[in-house]
Amino acid sequence: AERLHLSGQVQQTDMVRLNAFQRSCDSLPESILKYCRFSDDLEVISRYRIIVSTCSMAGSLCGLGLSAGHLTHAFVDECGQATEPECLIPLTLVSGADGQVS
Repeated sequence: AERLHLSGQVQQTDMVRLNAFQRSCDSLPESILKYCRFSDDLEVISRYRIIVSTCSMAGSLCGLGLSAGHLTHAFVDECGQATEPECLIPLTLVSGADGQVS
């Protein structure tokens, strides 16, 4: 989220950083605080063009009832540190026909 913000290519209305409700705002870089939302705002979060979250927090979007095709792209950062099932969670929201996974 911080790198996207620093690129200057993303507006506040384009991106949201989904945080777990347990996460303290003190642990977040000040530059991305304006993008941060918590899991109690899932309905609003699902409308953003860019959603940044952990793999497990993406599962809460699945629980909202979003289906395959809701996302066009999924980037799993640091996937080497995640288990294979964890990596599959956000991929369930990507369109099978024309979606891309990196």
